[in-house]
Amino acid sequence: MRRILNGAILGGAILASAILTGGAALAREPVAGEFDYYVLSLSWSSGWCSATGDSRDAEQCEPGQGIDFVVHGLWPQYESGWPQDCRTRERDPSRRESQAMEDVMGSGGLAWYQWQKHGRCSGLSARGYYQAIRDAAELIEIPAVFDDLTRDVR
Repeated sequence: MRRILNGAILGGAILASAILTGGAALAREPVAGEFDYYVLSLSWSSGWCSATGDSRDAEQCEPGQGIDFVVHGLWPQYESGWPQDCRTRERDPSRRESQAMEDVMGSGGLAWYQWQKHGRCSGLSARGYYQAIRDAAELIEIPAVFDDLTRDVR
């Protein structure tokens, strides 16, 4: 079983990772199921809403939603770099399956995008990939100061 890294990669860390690995992600033809470990990436919903979601009238950004962290993605990784946009024989998830990830990922659109870019590289079926996201998310303990906020925080 591959290990899952617990924690969030946010903003600058994602950018730094992309810069440091440079073309490593493109150095080899990605093969579905061939990678070293997963990274579970979380996003602070309020930050995304301020930067992007509010202008899109995203449902997760409506006042009173009480959403703090959402899963941004579950990313297969190499020790150096990552696979993306792999070819797979697995069928893509249905709109309903992607929409059902809204409670964990904030939107079905994000779930679909993450499946296309990273999930296809997992070697799992769409259902298996979405379940792996749920399983990994359940392992994360959000610090109490950020969990279940009683008011919107920006």
